[in-house]
Amino acid sequence: MKSPRLLTSLLAALVLCSCAAPQPKADISQLASVKTIAVAVPPRAHYLAATNSGLIFIPGGGLIAAAVGGAISGGINAATDKKAVTFDDVVSAKLGDTHFNRRLIDAVEAQLRAQGYTVSEITLSQVGLKSEFDRSRFPFNLAGQHGYASADAILVANVGEAYFAPGPLNPFRRQISGEIDIYKADTLEPIFKKRMRFFHQFTDPYSYMTYQGLVSDLPHAVQGLDDAVMSLIPDFAAALAAAHQGALASGTQTASTAK
Repeated sequence: MKSPRLLTSLLAALVLCSCAAPQPKADISQLASVKTIAVAVPPRAHYLAATNSGLIFIPGGGLIAAAVGGAISGGINAATDKKAVTFDDVVSAKLGDTHFNRRLIDAVEAQLRAQGYTVSEITLSQVGLKSEFDRSRFPFNLAGQHGYASADAILVANVGEAYFAPGPLNPFRRQISGEIDIYKADTLEPIFKKRMRFFHQFTDPYSYMTYQGLVSDLPHAVQGLDDAVMSLIPDFAAALAAAHQGALASGTQTASTAK
């Protein structure tokens, strides 16, 4: 299980997703030269449930067995249970690895290929870069690390998924926050950033008034989180295409001026 400090930092990042998503930032002078992109494969999806008071930790390993059985038993004795169980623990116990990291990367790679990029895959540790995705940090930072020579750019998809209830009278609703970033492979300078944010305050069909109701609706509730992330992929593709076209236009204008 991730440390409470890391999870709390991630919660803070997720809470920000109700704000309007800023436009992606791209260094168009470098994006125009990118032909090959190495996609960093993220670890398995990590699922959170939280309120304004913090992440939900329920004392009791016995809770996992109850959740797998289809219901959460009340009156858990914290004195006899040593591990605090998170929503991700419950999801893992009931569903195992959802393999959503693979689904996400496949979708991203399909969009890259459709735009004419040659795509390969790496793990960050494989090329001597930071080996663990830190979803408490937005944007993901590769600064100060060594470059990569086998592609023009490196893409990192760093996305957090959560059910969030802002207050005791509010239902748990889906909340997605993160970024898809592209870095120049040799310098690791960021050349494209697309915020990934999703939060429907009043209209989300995946709403649960209680944590018990949320857990009882697995795997449907997890599918809702994954689908929310996937719904943002077309926006990423459109933003990248627009940035690349802008880069090409800028380069053509510069060449014309030079003549």
